[in-house]
Amino acid sequence: MKIRFVFILAALISGCGASSPPGPFSQDSPRVREGLMLAEKSQCLSCHALDHKVIGPAWNDVSARYNQAIRSGKTSEQQVEQMLEKKIAMGGKGNWIWATGGMSMPPNAPRVSAENIRKLARFILSLRK
Repeated sequence: MKIRFVFILAALISGCGASSPPGPFSQDSPRVREGLMLAEKSQCLSCHALDHKVIGPAWNDVSARYNQAIRSGKTSEQQVEQMLEKKIAMGGKGNWIWATGGMSMPPNAPRVSAENIRKLARFILSLRK
């Protein structure tokens, strides 16, 4: 009886720290880590986070909104990607008033290259597919 109790207790204790492999939207996934590293390099994390509002909206919310436009059939994935790239490059105001309180997003081009803006847009859109 004692030995069985020890094995059960050991199994419970060893399982306490176990975790499942990172999911596609986990900050532990390589794709998300890579996107966050580029975002940090591009100074996006001063105003944005994956899952909560900072100054600007959470990227999960941005992704959900843009992907909803694709799912609704109103626009293509390529058009949505281009719209988001333009917003990142040129900045914007008025689309997220409830989240930003009216703060505008400053332009990021030419400080952030067009290639990196494209990568950031694809990363953000991939969060809620």
